[in-house]
Amino acid sequence: MKRVDDLKEGDYIAFPFKYLSSDPEEIMVSSITSVHENTRSVLVHFLHGHHSVGEWIKLYDILAIGNLESGESKLEGWSGKFDVVNKEHYLIREQNG
Repeated sequence: MKRVDDLKEGDYIAFPFKYLSSDPEEIMVSSITSVHENTRSVLVHFLHGHHSVGEWIKLYDILAIGNLESGESKLEGWSGKFDVVNKEHYLIREQNG
């Protein structure tokens, strides 16, 4: 199982994302652009609608880490396998029924 403390550039992570304050929170998946160990956060860039978005994600906010070889979970709406690191987050619990 992959761990948040071992993340590096290019790893894929799933995290909660809300574009506008009126939007519901959703799971977003993106690859890591940069790791900032001093603030324990990672930088990701992705497209949301027709907007290019860059976000700093705190390590404690990461829901899952992409693990194509031995990941044990799938995330609804996303391909690939993941290691879920925050099983208690409501977005993960909603997917598991």
